[in-house]
Amino acid sequence: MSDACIFCDIVAKKAPAEVVHENDDVLVIRNVEPQAPVHLLVIPKSHHPNLDSLSDETLLVRMISAAKQVGDEHSAEKGYRLGINSAKQADIGHIHLHVLGGLDKETAL
Repeated sequence: MSDACIFCDIVAKKAPAEVVHENDDVLVIRNVEPQAPVHLLVIPKSHHPNLDSLSDETLLVRMISAAKQVGDEHSAEKGYRLGINSAKQADIGHIHLHVLGGLDKETAL
């Protein structure tokens, strides 16, 4: 694995991850430190450290589309939430979208 970016290593298949969905633009994996019964990460295959670095604004739309698809597949009964961290709010400097599902409304984050 490189020291650069763990998500880039996962996309390049240089680091292990449980992949639940993949298309030309994004890779969706299970979070190794889940904060909900369903906790998936939608990762763009191209490296973008934060929202401001997205020159292709439609990439965010494609990320949300993939999140909707996996959210519906993995947490349709109870629904799901989407969350995105940017810049210093994220532990990893590669933009990604959290899909959190399987929570009861009363216990949701």
